[in-house]
Amino acid sequence: MNPLTLLSSDSILEVFSQSISSFKTIDYQQGDGDTNYWAIIAGYGANPHQIPCVNREIGKIIQLLDRYDWNKNQILVLQNEFAKKDAIMGMFDWLIREGVDEDDVVLIFFSFHGSHKPDTIPYDEPNQLDGFLVTFDFEYEILENGILDDEFGAALDRILSKNVVVIVESCHAGEMIDGTEDLCGDGRVVLTSSTEEELSFFLYRRVIGLFPYYIIKGMNGFADKNHNGWISAEELYQYAQMRTLVQSYVCSFLMHSLPYCQHPQMFDGWPQEQNNSSELDFIKLR
Repeated sequence: MNPLTLLSSDSILEVFSQSISSFKTIDYQQGDGDTNYWAIIAGYGANPHQIPCVNREIGKIIQLLDRYDWNKNQILVLQNEFAKKDAIMGMFDWLIREGVDEDDVVLIFFSFHGSHKPDTIPYDEPNQLDGFLVTFDFEYEILENGILDDEFGAALDRILSKNVVVIVESCHAGEMIDGTEDLCGDGRVVLTSSTEEELSFFLYRRVIGLFPYYIIKGMNGFADKNHNGWISAEELYQYAQMRTLVQSYVCSFLMHSLPYCQHPQMFDGWPQEQNNSSELDFIKLR
């Protein structure tokens, strides 16, 4: 599927409409020795100033993956009015149906407005708050149809890949990694734009989120700290983290005369949380 061709949410759901129960009968491969590269990219700007920023971020990510020769048939994109909850969760089903195995690399880039609400079952949050991402069909009055951190984590657990890079740009993005049932797990590295208590800044003149700006710049090659021709998830975080923190302080002081800092976070579970001294290379530079 060409990532530049946007399908309606109903069309996306039709792609995934073969019974969910059929997934249980698939003979999953535990790894075939070949590494394929996959990406699911989704975003929705919940307010007018956020929409062009999210679209620019997604466009830049797609351009980079194309430059690095990622197979377009292995990239799935949903944005704006197509970024409804069921369609987004269906992207994980697509990865399973396409046969992603533990040798493969999976990049997940989500850019949404984020918030939180009182913790629900399984009651795993240390601050008693569940984080969620605001989808196009989010119901504000009853706080439904957002993607809860627990749901996001459960979807990740279904993917066989042991090489997953997750990048979440949203306010309160740290909510995605602070609970026991959230996105944390072996075989993955999760980067969030802020802590669970913080907002995430935009660079309005550049029409892009602050954290994604440095993520994209790092993926352009600037994050290759060890000069091995690869960008690892850990290198990308190291490149973006301090720059985001400093720039957020400067922006907040100039705009509001207030010293406010945005602190990106990382969970490193690669290859395992208890053995994470190695780095997960996922972008081969050209």
